[in-house]
Amino acid sequence: MTTRVRLAVLGLGRWGVHLLRNFLALPQAQVVAVVDPTGAALERAASQFELGPEVQQLKDWREILQIEGLEAVAIATPAA
Repeated sequence: MTTRVRLAVLGLGRWGVHLLRNFLALPQAQVVAVVDPTGAALERAASQFELGPEVQQLKDWREILQIEGLEAVAIATPAA
């Protein structure tokens, strides 16, 4: 049995949404949190990807420090 990497995606702008989609499709990855300071971006991602309650939706990146077993973080920042 393959162990899945527990990860968080920080930033749900243009690139962050692409990263999220790809991680959700990988059987080796388990997205446990998404982080964006904009509530609208969190709502869009939750709706678009049908994120369940097992995926935490956070506005402050520091909250991921409390997630037990978090192994990786993907950070998508604005190109500017």
